[in-house]
Amino acid sequence: MSSESATKSRETKRAAQTQELMSNIMTGGEISKKREAELAAAADRGRGIQFVEGSPKVKGLTQKGGKPVFRTGAKATDYTGRIISSAPTFGELGKDMARAVFGGQAKDPEYLRQGVSSAPGTTTTDYMQYTPKPRKVKGIVPAMIEKGGTPVGMAMKAILGKEDVKKKLTAQQKYDQGVQTYSTLLGGDRTKKGGLLK
Repeated sequence: MSSESATKSRETKRAAQTQELMSNIMTGGEISKKREAELAAAADRGRGIQFVEGSPKVKGLTQKGGKPVFRTGAKATDYTGRIISSAPTFGELGKDMARAVFGGQAKDPEYLRQGVSSAPGTTTTDYMQYTPKPRKVKGIVPAMIEKGGTPVGMAMKAILGKEDVKKKLTAQQKYDQGVQTYSTLLGGDRTKKGGLLK
């Protein structure tokens, strides 16, 4: 199979999966905020979306008598499934990693916006047009630059759990200043002259 035909086949499969999922979402009623977030996160990768059915059972493993083996610590998504992006090629995987580190936005795939072809005499609704467009992602490096500091320094703070010293000193200075003002107004052991209010 040539590279061109493999690419076309992959794009057709991704478009069909995206069309099917968006059709189910648009005709099935309102989805939860969690599902909306899953959908947007999957669309951010810019290669189509699909639904993966969940199962709390361990695939291909049974107990005596043919009973299925259930996974420990099963989550709700193990029963309800989840929305994910289509499987990446090596090139797309590299771009995903680059976006995670340096930030950026995935290209909106053209094959998801071309519409759906209908059989003669029938009309197929194009639900792919409702697929969220990829959003801009802030990477790790821009986030570190924005917060200030070097990667090593930020890692040390995260590992040791130390907060910024300036914030603590500023809070301590405000406290000391408040105590001094209060003592001056009311008098007390800290002022020898007595307070301003008697």
